[in-house]
Amino acid sequence: MTVSAIETIIDTCCLYAEKIFVYRSFFADFFSQDFIHPKIVLADSVKDAEEADFLLSIGGDGTFLRAVNFIDKKHIPILGINMGRLGFLSNLQLKDLPFIFQSLKNNNYTLEKRMLLKSVSLAGVFGKDAAFALNDICFHRTDDSDMIAVDVKVDGKHLNTYWGDGLIVSTPTGSTAYSLSCGGPIINPALEVFLISPIASHALTVRPIIVPATTLEISVKSRTHEFLLSKDSDTQKVSDNATIMIEKAEFSIDVINFECQNFYKTISEKLMWGADKRFSLL
Repeated sequence: MTVSAIETIIDTCCLYAEKIFVYRSFFADFFSQDFIHPKIVLADSVKDAEEADFLLSIGGDGTFLRAVNFIDKKHIPILGINMGRLGFLSNLQLKDLPFIFQSLKNNNYTLEKRMLLKSVSLAGVFGKDAAFALNDICFHRTDDSDMIAVDVKVDGKHLNTYWGDGLIVSTPTGSTAYSLSCGGPIINPALEVFLISPIASHALTVRPIIVPATTLEISVKSRTHEFLLSKDSDTQKVSDNATIMIEKAEFSIDVINFECQNFYKTISEKLMWGADKRFSLL
């Protein structure tokens, strides 16, 4: 990502917006403190940007996840400009900016609701009243530990004790993230389910499973008495003496979609389904 690209985005925003809220730490990475623009207002939190009609995430999917954490429960619609690599969430390109802003101005868009994971149990770990995740909550062994045992109950009923490197609990949105690399299925984000995927399971017969989005009760046992816990892109080392409850959050995230976008088109293009070099030889 370059200063030139950011300037292009800001200049395009200025053509359509009366006021532009820019996250202060993001702004500081590209511009000096004495840079002044009449339409730019620097924001440290979502409270400073409550007037915003839309949130524009500039980067890859990791940036999109941090942007979701920024808006929290404010129901500000979000869209992502992909300046990273694959971009399942940030699936629009810099060249699309005029189309994007013209479509927003003319209300030619729809809002797609994406469910989140919620865990009150993780409040102290991640510094909020509750931890929310758009993609996944992961339980992983530390670098210096052996396998860990992750015990899972669904609505109070024992599902399994997973022995291996760890476990991923993901939303349908997160099914194209870490879970996919561990052999998990792709789930349409319109569905409200949990996907439980083992990481390097010690038992060959253990496979990912989709369960209703109700309540999961998870506990971990490790020889080192600690493990790595992550929600989306944030990771902490925690003790294995706690039971973690995960449920569907009471609010959702509004993702902006345009007529040219749909979930099936995105996964087909990003995963290059149907792409075969042999056809180019015909």
